[in-house]
Amino acid sequence: MNAPSSTALQETEAAVSAPGGDQRLSAAEIDASCRWPLLLLFTSGVLWLVFGTILALIAAIKLHKADFLADCPWLTLGRVRPASMNSFLYGFASQVGFGVALWLMCRLGGVKLIFQWPLLVAWKLWNIGVTVGVLAILAGASTGFEWLEMPRAAAGILFVAYAIMGICVVATFTMRRQRE
Repeated sequence: MNAPSSTALQETEAAVSAPGGDQRLSAAEIDASCRWPLLLLFTSGVLWLVFGTILALIAAIKLHKADFLADCPWLTLGRVRPASMNSFLYGFASQVGFGVALWLMCRLGGVKLIFQWPLLVAWKLWNIGVTVGVLAILAGASTGFEWLEMPRAAAGILFVAYAIMGICVVATFTMRRQRE
């Protein structure tokens, strides 16, 4: 009887995970579980990046030509610049950063994404909160504190969305297979 080769033993050991003897999930299975939440987070993040860039361009033009779009009070420099910065921070950077962290947690933990539907609800609430906040800033309802210009209503919506995302992350983290 032939003894198994060392590569066959290594493949068998790699396929068996920790205590329960469960099979490890392939990278494709993990990525498939993350597909829709991450696609939505990244897509909406890019859309907020484009919107924030347009607002930043308007702010840059207004610095050099103050009468540019002077007839519209929503597009004054004091409103456009904070709206563009909050679009970048809350619309783009937060969503894309959260998506990357979530994907890394699933990949490194060797586990499928837990609670996909609540993540989709949180994504929707997050984008509603950012939209309400940016529109409120453009309307003149800014708090006046840099990077925290969004009014309380938008901050409340963002908090609820962040709490839902946090619950999903903690649940995914506790179900990880790779404990190192």
